[in-house]
Amino acid sequence: MPRPQTRTGHATTTRGLASLWAALLMMIMVASCSDAGPPAPRETTRELSWSRIALPESVVASSLAPASEALLVGGRASSGRGHPVLFAVDAAGNTRPVPLHPTSPYAKVADLVSVAVAGTQIVALGARPGGAHANVRWTVWTGSTQRLDEYPQRFETFGGQSAGGLLGIVIGSDGPVIAGT
Repeated sequence: MPRPQTRTGHATTTRGLASLWAALLMMIMVASCSDAGPPAPRETTRELSWSRIALPESVVASSLAPASEALLVGGRASSGRGHPVLFAVDAAGNTRPVPLHPTSPYAKVADLVSVAVAGTQIVALGARPGGAHANVRWTVWTGSTQRLDEYPQRFETFGGQSAGGLLGIVIGSDGPVIAGT
């Protein structure tokens, strides 16, 4: 009578693992196909509370940033030749202009399109189309709610004539970062 063959070693181990994985996959598939649905939300719907902010009539707001005790509103005023503006709005709705100190010609007529805050540091990105092809001329600002200064950049800093759009400015753990193409 021939002796039955027994399998041992690598082949048995591989088949055992394959069976285990197949069983595990089947359990995952069954669990994901259950009718339990997503977990119920723990929080009920919250109402939004809107507040009116009174800015001067000539101001067009382009950016917002929460600060520790205020909301910063950046933009451009159309009065005169037009100029950048930044306001600090407190919890009571009182607005206070933040003094801006532009250095370059485009900064004097820029629109503050992005503002970011970390602690007491404020950074802003200004934009103004100009030149023969009306490419956007970007301006970079930094300071606090007491004063924001422009730091002029060379035309090539953001790509010169081949410049793409910039999306915004943020303050990361290593400092300010401007994102864009």
